[in-house]
Amino acid sequence: MTKAIILGGSRGIGKAISDSLKTIKIDVFATSQKDIDTSNLGSVKEFLKINKKTDILILNTGGPKPKPFSTITEEDWNKYHNQLFLGFCTI
Repeated sequence: MTKAIILGGSRGIGKAISDSLKTIKIDVFATSQKDIDTSNLGSVKEFLKINKKTDILILNTGGPKPKPFSTITEEDWNKYHNQLFLGFCTI
């Protein structure tokens, strides 16, 4: 059976994707931030230790919450970079 992991699959667009894939008999693991925090590379590594194989990976984390540009810290920039650009690409 084909297996899919949907990051951000517990609500919104991710849930719609998850529900659609289930209708065509795909085994879906729809994650939430409780399952994996893509802004934290340690969390991604731990997730990958448990979930080693998938046929389909949907990256639907949505990105950071908006905030005034002048209040973004260096820590925020690092978190956003991990969440949006590194995630599953470098591991």
